[in-house]
Amino acid sequence: MRTLAVKLTSFEQDRSFDKPTDSLNAYEKVLRGRQLLSDTEFSANLDARELFKEAIDLDQAYADAHVGLGLTHIADYTGAGSKTLLMLLTHRNATPSGRLT
Repeated sequence: MRTLAVKLTSFEQDRSFDKPTDSLNAYEKVLRGRQLLSDTEFSANLDARELFKEAIDLDQAYADAHVGLGLTHIADYTGAGSKTLLMLLTHRNATPSGRLT
């Protein structure tokens, strides 16, 4: 068996221990909201929006909840599916036109 020697910077070490939120309920709501964002139905987008709002009510400093809420509004405004927006925002090589490189 081989072992892999990895050297992390202090920033990377600190970041690995960061928790996005102390509220397990808020975390669960964001996960459920993200799952709904992968659906292309308009009603799923509205349901996701409500979950993100509930997560924000539980932890106003939870950035992922604010991002998810923003994605639901962007999907409404652009007419793009939430799934497409989520994919573009999480894919490092996405261009502004939406093409993957």
